[in-house]
This record gives sequence, C-alpha cells and structure tokens, in this order.
Amino acid sequence: MCLETTSTHLVAHIPVALFFRLSYYHSMMNDSTRILIIETSGRVGKVGIAEGSRLIMAESFKSELKHAAQLLPAMDRLCRAHNWSPNDIEHVYVSAGPGSFTGIRIGITVAKTLAFARSVKIVSVPSLEALALNAVRPNNQKTCVIKNLAVVLQAGRGHVFTAIFEYQPDNVSLEATENDNLSKEPKICCKDAGVGILPGFRILINQTIMTPAELLAQTKRPLFLLGEGLNYYRSELAADGENVIWLDEKYWYSEVEFVHCCGLCRARVGLFAQPDQLTPIYLRRPEAVEKWEELHENKEDSA
Repeated sequence: MCLETTSTHLVAHIPVALFFRLSYYHSMMNDSTRILIIETSGRVGKVGIAEGSRLIMAESFKSELKHAAQLLPAMDRLCRAHNWSPNDIEHVYVSAGPGSFTGIRIGITVAKTLAFARSVKIVSVPSLEALALNAVRPNNQKTCVIKNLAVVLQAGRGHVFTAIFEYQPDNVSLEATENDNLSKEPKICCKDAGVGILPGFRILINQTIMTPAELLAQTKRPLFLLGEGLNYYRSELAADGENVIWLDEKYWYSEVEFVHCCGLCRARVGLFAQPDQLTPIYLRRPEAVEKWEELHENKEDSA
C-alpha cells in the first residue's frame, strides 16, 4: 500500500493488510494494546494508529518536509476519529533513522514527550529495516525473485546510508486469515528472536554508511535496490548492468504498516527503548554541522 498524500485511510477498506503470528515467544502485550506509529524519516511524513497487530488507520502528510507542522495535527485527527485520548496510547513505534535529520528528530521528540508525560513505552524502529519489508510484495506477486536486497538512502558527500539483507521466505506466511480472505499479500511473522529482528529477511550488513562503489563491492548478485537514495546515484548504482535491479519507485518509501510490523516484533520480545537514552540513528552528523566545523577549523589554522 502506498498511502495517498491527501487522504486518510481505513485499513478495513484496503485489501492489503499485514497480520502477525508471533508464537515463538509468549506475548508481552495483549492484542488490544493501543499503538501510535510515527514515520518521519522520509520526505513525506506518515502516522498511524493500531490495536495490537491490527493497523486501524494511517495518514500521510499533505506536503513534503513539513513534519513539524503536520505531525501533531495528524495524530490528533487519527486519535479523535477513534475516540482515543492521550491517556489511551500505550506504545509508540517510531522510525528512528537514518533518514531526514530534521524529520527523525521531530518523531523521536514526540515519542519521548509521550513517554515522559504518559509513561508510554517506545520502540525504536531502524528505518532501513522497515523499508526492506517493501520488497516482500514484489516477491509475493512473483514479478521478480528477490534474494539479495540493499536499501539505499542519501547520506551526502558521495555516500549512502545502507543495509544489506537476504530474503528468508520461511519467515513469511502466505496463509489467509479470517479477516483477509481477499488479500494476496504476505502475512509477515517473526520466527527468529534476537536483536535485529526483521521478519522475512536476514540482515547481512547492518545499517552503515558507505560509497555506492563500496556497496556494489560488498553485495552478491543479482542485487535488488530500493530507497530514495537511488535518485542521487543513478550512474554509480547502474554500473553493474543487469546484475543490479532497481525495484519500482513505489517500493522506495517507508510505510506505516511496516514500521508497525517491525515495532510489533520488538515489542513482543520486550525490546523497548529507555526514553532518557533514546537518540536518533544518524550514522553521521548532519552535513551542515560538518561544514561548519571545517570552516572554523580552517579559520583557526589560518589565524
């Protein structure tokens, strides 16, 4: 599902829905836990609400890079639509980066504020992992067979934020649920328990920063790519011809349902973040900060 940028969606009206069967561990939460989902790592912010494994509603912001102005009003609309008050929110799953420096900082700040004010539990979701789940769809639709996957985001100065994954079909159940008789989408479930839980994939190289050339040198073929960073390195990432395949652009952007999926997997095994220790996953300092430091270092050297 690619959320439209101008409307709110009831998941019940969409045949694309993810349901989770996490029987490996006893549940640490009941299936009516009220969850706020925040995705502000990309150019277009998104927010959603869920009860346990059921994603109830999601909304995309109407404008790009307007996270500060649109996040709180969107949260308020979704909560009011289902008669939730701030006291009703029990968990927050927040996309923690890497990605938009400003967007991530805003999402993390809102999550921490709820935790301090209302004792809400936070799950920090690595943005690259949530993005990787987009690749489950073309695999399930048999439009291509994805084994090796890299998620690519722009990091500046000739580098990309990336993580490299291997598809694990045993972690994706294709059985229908009673509420999803019409859906042909995969139902993602967590069978492996541990740090770095990602249903459907094994993490080969965890989130890091490297050049496009280094990325190509460290990956198996055929390699499938997705992510907003592809727009910035078209020639570099097309250098290996047919052995490097770009997924359709509709799979490049993080979705609320996949942040929900990753967050739910972590919550089920108790991987909650301490609000006083939670920080964005930047991997590097903002480019503006690095340029400022370089400028002042040069001035000091010339003095």
